[in-house]
Amino acid sequence: MTDSTPSNLLAIPLAIDSPEFAAVCDWPFRDDYVRRVLRNNIPQRVYRGAGQVWIYVNSEREIIGFGTIDICLDYGDFTQGQPHPYIPLLAVNPAHLGRGYGSHIVRHLIQLATNLADTVEGFHDVLYLDVYTDNDVAIKLYGKCGFRVVSSAPRTDPDEDDRPYLIMAIRVSASPVGDRDR
Repeated sequence: MTDSTPSNLLAIPLAIDSPEFAAVCDWPFRDDYVRRVLRNNIPQRVYRGAGQVWIYVNSEREIIGFGTIDICLDYGDFTQGQPHPYIPLLAVNPAHLGRGYGSHIVRHLIQLATNLADTVEGFHDVLYLDVYTDNDVAIKLYGKCGFRVVSSAPRTDPDEDDRPYLIMAIRVSASPVGDRDR
């Protein structure tokens, strides 16, 4: 066991053709959907040019977790069709769960989205993510990080036997409310 704390994690951008990405794909995730999204969805987001993958390493250079962010139209029904930041997936290595690393990853992804919202013209400044309704730990984590449920009712994922999920969001603009075109 390492003596790492969440505050000393280093965020590193990751190429999807790297050995580190392959290693992350092989982690023993509790849900198979994580591996499916990593292998089938995330590479497509990166190839389109807006998707990013980040790994988070401790002082021993162990990969503690990963996070992904994209600029997309996935929740354009909430943004009047404007592109917006979206977190398709993030995870902590199962060997390091329960130590606060998830909060560190979420906060870093929020900061990335904030930087985008304040620099990209015509960009909707709300960061979205979705989370399965049975993932109480993740819902609690996102709530502590400032995300709020924005879907009026759970939606269902046809790729996961219609498993219900919520859409959560947080405003990420650092600009004062009156300074941005809403």
